[in-house]
Amino acid sequence: MVYMKIICLVKDLILISTIQNSLKGHQVEFIDNYKGQNFDLLILDMDIPESYELCKKFPDKSICFGSHKNTKLMDKFRQTGCKSVFPRSAIKATLKNL
Repeated sequence: MVYMKIICLVKDLILISTIQNSLKGHQVEFIDNYKGQNFDLLILDMDIPESYELCKKFPDKSICFGSHKNTKLMDKFRQTGCKSVFPRSAIKATLKNL
């Protein structure tokens, strides 16, 4: 496993727990807003408004999760160039492959 510094803009407590359990061995920091921190990977909840701007700025370093029902929002994030846009239900399997 390659050690990574990961920043997460996530507020859902269940999602936070899932991320923490899936990424043991990495340095994971949960933030309320981005303040220029260095990172290897961003995990973004698409329901948080700042996530879109961060994804636009760092599309190659972002993994974005949101409701599978909100296909318009998922498409909006994909249009930033981000290839890692998934429904919340896929978060565990996606992070397992890091």
